[in-house]
Amino acid sequence: MYPQYPPYPYSAGTFGGYAPTTAPTYMPQQQVYYVQYPPQPAVPPPPSASAPSVRRLPIKDPSTGLVIPVATSVTVEQAVAEYHRTSQASDLVDLDLEELFQFCKARLPPSRGLNDAADFASTLLLPAAIKGHKFSQYYVGRCYDTGKGLPGEQSMCCSWFYEAAQQFVPEAIYKLAQCKEDGWGCPVNMQEALAYYQEAADAKVAAAQLRLGMLYEHGLGVEVDEKEALSCYKQGISLPEARFHVGRCYDYGIGTAQNKVLALKWYKQARDLGFQVAGNMIAELQGRIAEDAASGSDSPVGIPPQRAKPAGVQPDPKARPFTPGMGPSV
Repeated sequence: MYPQYPPYPYSAGTFGGYAPTTAPTYMPQQQVYYVQYPPQPAVPPPPSASAPSVRRLPIKDPSTGLVIPVATSVTVEQAVAEYHRTSQASDLVDLDLEELFQFCKARLPPSRGLNDAADFASTLLLPAAIKGHKFSQYYVGRCYDTGKGLPGEQSMCCSWFYEAAQQFVPEAIYKLAQCKEDGWGCPVNMQEALAYYQEAADAKVAAAQLRLGMLYEHGLGVEVDEKEALSCYKQGISLPEARFHVGRCYDYGIGTAQNKVLALKWYKQARDLGFQVAGNMIAELQGRIAEDAASGSDSPVGIPPQRAKPAGVQPDPKARPFTPGMGPSV
């Protein structure tokens, strides 16, 4: 037998001759049947202004050798995020707008009709930043910072770096620290600058680690701590300039014992990576080492003084040979 609706709280209606008039109430020895109304029809969302653009990328069929176009959907936000994710860490703090433009242009459809880097920054990059895309916000800040691509005051970069830093973009945190230190679009505040530099350094931004080492070495916004300065320089050795400062610390005994052999090693690494100032320091240091060797005094740390061996004394075959440069670990 089919279940019968109770006499109340239902009345004549459209659902099986009955329709609910009040909320169903459970009573002992009475089973309440809830009426399910038909679902509302789904309303399709309005088309978004940033809907993905379809671009056809060519691939080659290995069996026939023919080039086959394949449709892919790429947005401006996705292209900018891919550039940020695949670029070298040192390049992210030094904007090359033309490189960013060419990278995104190769991934966006030709229908975009981009003319140059400035057109890309004003018509695509800035709208994406206004919508809240964190990497676009960072690069818009870099455009204002360098005066490339977007008209406006350099001080406008601070607000965009702040927006991107709130979404934890490490390079934006570093640039915000620079704004706080130099007063770009905000009052100078060394305490906040130091805090932002430390946050960016903890996120492995080499430029922040280098700058933090300088602050500790010279006591800018913090007490002088030469050992901490050397530690910061070593953390940022992906930058040639950081290697130069590590060598300088060993050269002059800043935060560590003086070791001219290790200083020469770090200077050469910095020079080979393109930091030309290190070349001058190499020539100067080699001159000092030669003078010390000629005078026989103040021998460079790491190279023991050479003493004349008594006549007739044979070298110990078990003695460990001395290798210049094998001083304390770096």
